[in-house]
Amino acid sequence: MRSPRVPTALLLAGALPFTGCQTYEEHSLTHKLWSDPSLTDHYEPAGTRAVKSFQRPPSPRLLVSYDERCEKDSSVRRRAFFLPDSAKSLARQRKPGFTNPAPGADWIEVPVIIHGEPAPAAPLYLALAADHKCFTIVRDGVADGPHRLPTYVDQRSTAFRVAMTPVAVAADVTVVALWCGVVAIYVYAGGPVPLGGR
Repeated sequence: MRSPRVPTALLLAGALPFTGCQTYEEHSLTHKLWSDPSLTDHYEPAGTRAVKSFQRPPSPRLLVSYDERCEKDSSVRRRAFFLPDSAKSLARQRKPGFTNPAPGADWIEVPVIIHGEPAPAAPLYLALAADHKCFTIVRDGVADGPHRLPTYVDQRSTAFRVAMTPVAVAADVTVVALWCGVVAIYVYAGGPVPLGGR
């Protein structure tokens, strides 16, 4: 007759992967999938003064172009978006609808100054913050902003994680099942439970 301690031993041994100085969760594929920074495509303004703006009168719509930096590999590329079209995306730190940075022939360049510099005589201009990452639109003396240049996580990296999560979970379950199987063999063979080291 099996010892009544056998089920208890199996239960405790099955919990071993989740105990110790570092929990099993920290080493699971699912945890690594969602915590590995190399799998996250984070983008932000490069912080250069190369911010330009254009307008096609009489429309109040503005084209704003800037240098974007990818945090993962520090690469820089030119980006552009329209305002007020992308105002909500900027406020929520989401990826705006990007467009061609090159303006059309009938677009007029809007002056861009650094905040604190003398205001131009033009009725419309952009005042860029000292960190070159946000700006205020000044139209006929009325300030609109500040607007922060796009800072966002590309949803493609999130989509990849979502797609791979079932695979990672299945792999983690398999690892735990194999561990419990090894423990079961030791217990039923009458050997010691393999506790392992820290």
